[in-house]
Amino acid sequence: MSRKNLKRLELIKGAAEGVYTPEQVAGWLGLSARSVKQLVRKFLEQGEEAVVHGNSGKQPANYIDEEFRTRIVTLKKSAVYSETSFARFRELLEEREGIQISYTALSGILKSAGIAPKIRHGEETGYFKRRGAMGELLHAGAAAHNWFGADCFHVLHLLVDDATGNVTGMHFCRRESTMGYAKVLRQTITKHGIPSELSPERTGILFAENGRENSGRHETPSASERPRKTQLGFIVEELLGPGVTDNAEMPHARNRLKRLWEILRRQIPAWLKNQGVSTMDKANRELHRYIALFNDKHAVQPRLAESVFTPLGGYNPDRLLAVRYDRITDGDGCFSFQNFVFRVDSATPLTKRKIQFRFSPTIKFLAKHGSRYYGVSVLNLEDSGRIIDSAYALEILVRKHYYDGLT
Repeated sequence: MSRKNLKRLELIKGAAEGVYTPEQVAGWLGLSARSVKQLVRKFLEQGEEAVVHGNSGKQPANYIDEEFRTRIVTLKKSAVYSETSFARFRELLEEREGIQISYTALSGILKSAGIAPKIRHGEETGYFKRRGAMGELLHAGAAAHNWFGADCFHVLHLLVDDATGNVTGMHFCRRESTMGYAKVLRQTITKHGIPSELSPERTGILFAENGRENSGRHETPSASERPRKTQLGFIVEELLGPGVTDNAEMPHARNRLKRLWEILRRQIPAWLKNQGVSTMDKANRELHRYIALFNDKHAVQPRLAESVFTPLGGYNPDRLLAVRYDRITDGDGCFSFQNFVFRVDSATPLTKRKIQFRFSPTIKFLAKHGSRYYGVSVLNLEDSGRIIDSAYALEILVRKHYYDGLT
């Protein structure tokens, strides 16, 4: 019997024999006088066993024997695991050694053996090192989930800074689309500036699956044509030039994105419900508040204090983030696209010229020739000659090229 239980037994026995009052014993044991009286009654009825704690002399349920502790410490000090974080070491123990242990227990064993965590909050070393400055590298991704707690899935698009973990843009759409990425890019470049590099979560965001340049025409592209970009790929190319990094070359970044999505899938539905938000449009209006809360809680300080985001300067973000296709005008300054006939509005007709046709819900229709932009009028439908309303043509083309996909 432990010394503590011996003292407890002695005091309760003294109270039963009238040597001490219940109030005195209560003060010594840190109990109430009522509890002491109950213990005295049990002592008189059941003897000493009623006073001694039921677990006295028993091994705790969470006891870890010395041999197991020694094995854990030895493995951690080995060359294979010495440079891993506690969290990663725990994962590897289960994957490679068949050892299951909670993070709390593992951390306690290692710290008691004098082993300090390799990675503290906000820091990463070696292979897992973050970029140095905010704006140096942004990761782009999208995930489908029942964010609003219903059976209907929506897609959340986001951009996140590698150096800090700051989310710089979020937007919900019904499907992964050019519009979703254009929205988060707009949020980012208008608030922070243009990043140095962008890393897509998967290559299909910037390069289409069938791998051919998209000219907007219906004919089959020739074998000599280069692998084609998606509309987002063209936008990013104009924005960043060659500043695109393959996410496949950065498994640590993929792991961080995976953990980020796990956090967002847990937090956002609960936050939206708490805010009384149940529709996509309202959620998009309120997401800036969640971004601020998330960054305040999860973002870390970069190693370099100065941001490398480039100011937007003379860029017009609406023109920059529009869908674009190359066309050649005819002798009247007109061109066709997706069965519609358009005319470039210029004082002097742009005849037999290569133009870049741009459109979005914001800019409507524009034509870029050289460094100048011109308005564009809708003439008719190519196959029927029927005069078409501009709003109708815009709705059809935007739905196909801006809302419904990345191509």
